[in-house]
Amino acid sequence: MPTHSKAGQILSYSLSAGFANGGVISKDAFEFITNLALEDQVVDDDEKNVLQVIFDRADPRKLSLEVRGEMAEFRRVHGF
Repeated sequence: MPTHSKAGQILSYSLSAGFANGGVISKDAFEFITNLALEDQVVDDDEKNVLQVIFDRADPRKLSLEVRGEMAEFRRVHGF
């Protein structure tokens, strides 16, 4: 059964661009990776796992309040 998971793309992007700034996820990077996950309107388990790792690696002290809030809301809505 083919998968529509974007987990690999999310991980690749976060490793190349998302964390190039010392554990900081910019608003643009956050929107890009969450939009990839939501492209098919479902955040599958692989995408959740990758996003969990990315979100956990981000230094909350360095994130903007806006990104921190959006990250918390994304986790709440998608159950992780």
